[in-house]
Formats: sequence, C-alpha cells, structure tokens
Amino acid sequence: GTTRLNNSVVHVSDGKPHLIEIIVMRSSIEMFVDRCKLTTCMSLAAPTGTKEFLNINGPLQVGGANINLKELAKDFQWRHVPNDQPLVGCVTNFTYNDFTYNLGEPSMFKNIDTTCQRSMYTAVTFGIDTNFLVAILVCIAILIILLLAVVVHRRRADAWAEKELDDIRENIIAYEDEGGGEGDAGYDLHVLRQMYDGRIPDTDGFVHSTGLCLPTTKMSEFLDDKKNTIDQDPDTPPDDVRHYAYEGDGNTSGSLSSLASCTDEGDLKFNYLATFGPRFRKLADMYGDSEDERPHGSAHGLGAARPPAAAHPHEESWC
Repeated sequence: GTTRLNNSVVHVSDGKPHLIEIIVMRSSIEMFVDRCKLTTCMSLAAPTGTKEFLNINGPLQVGGANINLKELAKDFQWRHVPNDQPLVGCVTNFTYNDFTYNLGEPSMFKNIDTTCQRSMYTAVTFGIDTNFLVAILVCIAILIILLLAVVVHRRRADAWAEKELDDIRENIIAYEDEGGGEGDAGYDLHVLRQMYDGRIPDTDGFVHSTGLCLPTTKMSEFLDDKKNTIDQDPDTPPDDVRHYAYEGDGNTSGSLSSLASCTDEGDLKFNYLATFGPRFRKLADMYGDSEDERPHGSAHGLGAARPPAAAHPHEESWC
C-alpha cells in the first residue's frame, strides 16, 4: 500500500533551498523539513500493509514518472495515487541510504532545465568576475603608490634631519683647531654666549668702575679686574682650558700667540702712542712710559699732541 505525508505549515515555495529528510522504519514514516524537530515542521505516519522494504529494482525516478501511475496503483492496490503534476524546482544532493545520486547526467529526462545544475555548480565553485579582478588590481596599485610616497617622504625628512640647523660654527674655513668639539669642526659659540634669563643679577660682588678710564695703568691689574668680574658672574658658563690649549696649532698663519715679541721688552718703544690723541689714551698708558720715566719738562696732558721731537716713531721692532 501507500502512505501519504503532507506538511501544510512550512512553505517550500519561497525560492530558498530546503532540506527534506524521509526516514522509513517498520512502524513509522517520518518527514523532516530543514532538520526541524518540532511538530510544526515534522510529519509522522504509519506504513500500510505488511511490506517493510521499498521496491527499487527499477530505475530511480525523481520529480515525475514515465509510466502510468493509475494503472500501477490498480495493480498494487494503492490507497493514494501520486498526481501527474511534475516537480517545479531543482533537486540537489539526492541521497538514499547515505548514497548520493548524480542527477547531472540522467539516462532519461523530460522537460529538464539545465540551469538548475548550472546554479549548483556556480554556488560550489568560486567564480571570479572580470570587474572584480580589475578592482583588486586597482586597489593593489593604489597601495603601492601610497607606500612609495611614504618612503620618499621619509627619505626627504631624514635628509633634513641630518643637518643640525642649531649647529652654529664660528668658522667658514677648515681650520686645524682642536678643543670644544671635533677636529676642524669649530666650536659652538653658545657655550661662550651669556644667555639672558630675565633675572636681575646680584651686583654686590661685582667690581664697578667709576669712569671710562681705570684708575691704574698697569696691564696686570686691568686683566685681573676683568677676570674677577667674569669669575663672579653667576650667569657666565664655566671656562675650560681645553678650549684654548691648542689654539692655532697647524695653522699656516699662526695664532694670536705669535704676536709676542722675541726680543726683550726694552727694545719695544710705544711712546709715539701719546701723540695719537685721546682715543689712544688707554694704549699709551699701558704701553707707553710711566710718569716717572717721562721727561721732566713734559707737563702737557695726553690730550694735546706732543712735539714731533719727543716721539720716537722708529723705536719699534717685531719678530
């Protein structure tokens, strides 16, 4: 006999794929839709007759039959006869007793639509469209361009970073001076530059001068006063003898130390400085004759020009 299973709750004609499972046992026949175990999507019926197995000696037919089902129902005394309305849709992954049948190449077919198999193949295989490939290539090209731009920008930034803009050097020629930095690199003038921080310095310990001219004419006392003034200044950076120990070594023009005379002090006469006027008063006081060594009759001041006979323009010698 035949048994009919029907599920009127779940609608499978919504255009979406559905899984239909039919389990035939000795005492029951079960049908599940989309593996749902609820009563709304499960149908249950009892088999009719004493037969327990399906007759599958003939060819497997899905979606229709190539024989007259009414005559077959009359011969086998079926209670329910399948209708002649064919299946509308696609059957994929047809499995019976864990064996999957290939419906792509049936031995007999009628009004079959090959697009069902094409749609299945398209879903299984990953199809690559030409537009998709073009979009991927464009994105890769944009990323490469951005990467090159970043690399070029960093190289330019590194080139500017190598140049220390705050590195101030006092020479524009490669002198062979040492001290205060690398060889022939010069010395940073910021070390010797007194920075102004807005504070009023404590001038209690400073040596103040009462006029333009110092009260003494001795060179040693003049230098001592200047040295004491600098030493007592709290804002002055500490001095270092290494900055001046090798000054001018290797220089073809010599250093300031070469101004020293190689003769005795008696050979140098600077009496003519007194004839240059008030602007050279300080030099005349430092290098000229003292008041005790000057002629007794010279009572005129340094501001007035001395007679030419009193000066010794040729009493001078240098090394």
